[in-house]
Amino acid sequence: MKNVREYFKECFEAEKPKFLRVMRAVPADQAAYRPHARSTSAADLVWLLAAELGDACELADRGEVHYSARPALGVPQSIAAYEKNAADLEARVAKLDDAAWDSKARFIVDGKVVWETSLGDMLFGMLFDAIHHRGSSQHICGQWVPRFPPSMVHRRTIRECEATHVLSRRHRHGDAFLVSLRVSVSPCPVV
Repeated sequence: MKNVREYFKECFEAEKPKFLRVMRAVPADQAAYRPHARSTSAADLVWLLAAELGDACELADRGEVHYSARPALGVPQSIAAYEKNAADLEARVAKLDDAAWDSKARFIVDGKVVWETSLGDMLFGMLFDAIHHRGSSQHICGQWVPRFPPSMVHRRTIRECEATHVLSRRHRHGDAFLVSLRVSVSPCPVV
């Protein structure tokens, strides 16, 4: 029977090609597209997905991450950064033992701890957040990405997470984290 760390590794490996498919569907010459003036551009969403994996690597190395918004790169550079960060995260997760997986992790914004939980819970939370943003990317880039009903996009992830009780854990986020990532908090950020 696999443990939760092995399950995370399996989930991440299954989700990575989906992220790359969505990112590669964004034409570089239309990366500034925004469905609304207040919306995030397609290029900024692609960069967010790549940068978030870099933060996950820092978290795996140090047990904490100091979040700061970084200027977006171009779409091709963001895709390359995603591929590098994904490979780096896979290597780091492969080296984690159960004690490291269960160790304390902190998410820090502007010098304040806004989220503190186990490393494993935080990595899952970051994966769910990325899936949420991938859905936004599919919405923004709908003219380029084949549309899938949300039930198809998240069905496997949600079902498997329920089986491992990941969804039953509530993560408390500070307002700064919510504002910076533009997400809403629920028992599972996928929803």
